[in-house]
Amino acid sequence: MVVICSDKVGLIRHMKLTQTGRIGLTSVLYLNSNHTEDIMKIETQSIQFTTRGRNEILNITDEVAELLNSAEIKEGQVLVSAIGSTTGITTLEYEPGLVKQDVHEMFELFAPYGKNYRHNLTWGDDNGASHLRSM
Repeated sequence: MVVICSDKVGLIRHMKLTQTGRIGLTSVLYLNSNHTEDIMKIETQSIQFTTRGRNEILNITDEVAELLNSAEIKEGQVLVSAIGSTTGITTLEYEPGLVKQDVHEMFELFAPYGKNYRHNLTWGDDNGASHLRSM
């Protein structure tokens, strides 16, 4: 991931966030554009999760809120992203029937496992459904 930020004189700086390759690592970025000197401050934090595999849905609201509460930045934006092309992050009401049943049924209709996806044929693996489900 590359973050591009400009300072008050219009210079562009690139900040590269390196990928650790650890499964389930999420980077949280805090951006503050209301700094007294009009300079954007960036703080990077990470949360690591271990998942059991296919279709696991985690509620990370409390973990993200904890990072926000401990940050020195008090105003700005937060970006939550995941490393891995079969991981998806979204906002969704964390209601048990929706999360434990409805979403899984939708996934089975939208991108069932066991189908011969072109991705599987290209790479010789069987995770085409996982890529589609991460969207």
